[in-house]
Amino acid sequence: METCAFLYGWRQPMNPLSLGVHIIVRDEAEWLPQCLESIRNADEIIVVDTGSEDNSVSIARSFGAAVIEDPWKEDFSHPRNKALKHASTDWILVLDADECLLGGIDQLRAMLASGEWEAYSLTIENLLGSRPEERLYHSAVRLFRSRPEYRFEGRIHEQIGSSIVRQHPGKSMGDAGILIRHYGYLPSILDGKKKARRNEDLLLKALEENPDDPFYLYNLGITHHQLNRPQAATEVMAKALPLVPVNAPYRAGLIRDLAKLLLSLGKAEQAQAVIDNELSERYEDYPDLHVLLGDALLAQGWTDKAFDSYTQAAQLAGCSDRYVQEAGSSSFTPLSRMGSIALRLGRPEEAARLFHGALQQHATHQPSLSGIAESFRQLDVSETEIAALLKQIVLPQQPADYLPIFEALNEAGADQGIESLWQQAMTAESRLVILYASALLRNGKSGVLPLLTAAALLNDSTRPDELETIGMLLKVCRTVGSGEQSASAASLDDEITFDKLIQCAVEVRAWQAAETFARRYEAGQLALAKAMYRSGFVLQAADRFLGLLESRKLDSEAFFMLGELLYTKNHFAEAAQQFEQAQAMQPDQRRAGIGLSLCYLQLAARHMDEAVHLASEQTGLREDLGRIQAAIQLLARLPWQTDWNGRQRRNRDGEAAHITLHDRPQ
Repeated sequence: METCAFLYGWRQPMNPLSLGVHIIVRDEAEWLPQCLESIRNADEIIVVDTGSEDNSVSIARSFGAAVIEDPWKEDFSHPRNKALKHASTDWILVLDADECLLGGIDQLRAMLASGEWEAYSLTIENLLGSRPEERLYHSAVRLFRSRPEYRFEGRIHEQIGSSIVRQHPGKSMGDAGILIRHYGYLPSILDGKKKARRNEDLLLKALEENPDDPFYLYNLGITHHQLNRPQAATEVMAKALPLVPVNAPYRAGLIRDLAKLLLSLGKAEQAQAVIDNELSERYEDYPDLHVLLGDALLAQGWTDKAFDSYTQAAQLAGCSDRYVQEAGSSSFTPLSRMGSIALRLGRPEEAARLFHGALQQHATHQPSLSGIAESFRQLDVSETEIAALLKQIVLPQQPADYLPIFEALNEAGADQGIESLWQQAMTAESRLVILYASALLRNGKSGVLPLLTAAALLNDSTRPDELETIGMLLKVCRTVGSGEQSASAASLDDEITFDKLIQCAVEVRAWQAAETFARRYEAGQLALAKAMYRSGFVLQAADRFLGLLESRKLDSEAFFMLGELLYTKNHFAEAAQQFEQAQAMQPDQRRAGIGLSLCYLQLAARHMDEAVHLASEQTGLREDLGRIQAAIQLLARLPWQTDWNGRQRRNRDGEAAHITLHDRPQ
């Protein structure tokens, strides 16, 4: 076993305020250099290797680290405490290999020079994705005085805080106000390291020893979620909640995660119940819970109450950093949600102000950019003016910076706005090319085929889904130009692929191509009708649905679509028949169930209204009618109908004028 240059055991510190860094590694060659670079100026670096097969050990030594080899014993506290026994500094900072210290060692030293605490919490910034809003923040004890009585505890998610508090029960913990960035929750890393399955094994072993330990139960729930087991995650977190001490620092995070899981399972009422109890008693300053309460209320149709919850979240900016928090939970996220509600309620001016407030906090927040674009479209601002406004907000410095602007304009159906910015954004970046080419196709412009061909050839770093879209747009263009022969030459025999091609053709209004693809397989006409409906061309879709209904070729989704359209036209009896068919084919289709219930209530209200007119002196009938109408209003609040974006809504409102236009060779 490799030993450090100093003797094993407790040592006197090397000099005043010396600072060491301890890291556990196992096959961390990809991330370790970045971690070590961030703490290069530490007085001492101790790396405990638990069995690496890559070059992690040589990387550690190249940065001057002392390496201790300690075979893995399925217990994270063991290597942590092994490192403590070798420490020779006054202070110890603990990092993981997939983390880096922001601000540097010198900033920590400056803070320690004026501090009197035994330990400090640092803020961990967990990256969950590439976008700025995909961040999760929490605090953890990572910096502490080097004392022989301090020891880590726990087989997994090891902690030293309890050990420190036992020795110094007074004011032992301070807040360093310094950031550690953690990369380990990025999807690519979780998948690559199979971290979740390893954690599950350790947590199950820990729970064999302590079956009712709420901390381990909570973390097992998190691991179930990472392994895409939402029901199991919910059950184990619900079991943990009553076992957690009220003052446990992780309790608020457990409430938050349990509520998110319940919402993901469609259990909004249960999520609301969990949050309501906690907000009123303990966590009124926790913005994430106010946002989640708003989400739960909105899912139940309580729009005004949801708006109030988001307002409370937005008023908590900077109030507390003692909770696990998502980026933007007290700023752009609730403001954007409020803007969406204002749009839904027909208040575009108010919506624009709220979206603008969100964009002041996060200039490229996609829901807010899309929301403000739609707000101004409803206020009859021209497409080119909207494009200029979005550019002023985002302040793009390079072509790729135009992508969130193009996405917002595309969702709002502002193709002229996209065209107006192309000369400034001109790039081979695939998603920008897709959005621009689609705008040209919808407006009947030429030059699309060479543009897409160049994008396919030049951009070798494109995401697979974007390459697929470019390929589909190319097939659409060639089919428009060459007809049936080109579609046959596509050599596509997968119905799923043809479904995608049909949807792509409909979205760019290439009707000839869509019809050609639909003729290529048995279910093509049904796929075409559903693609039309999804894109907002509901009347044309309805004609096709009715034709397919006669030949008994509709599926559950199509029955729902037809029922929804009939309901909006007040044909409640006919709509009920379609919803019944949808439910018969797919019993768990909740939206069809709500639609069916509304149809029955509407029919009852219609008959009751006729009875009231025939017997106007019967006050009881009027009361019954009032109760039925109240039930309709309550049920109609639920989000059961199709949620059209701006483009789809404009297609729906103006489809007749466009159905035969702009289908020409490119």
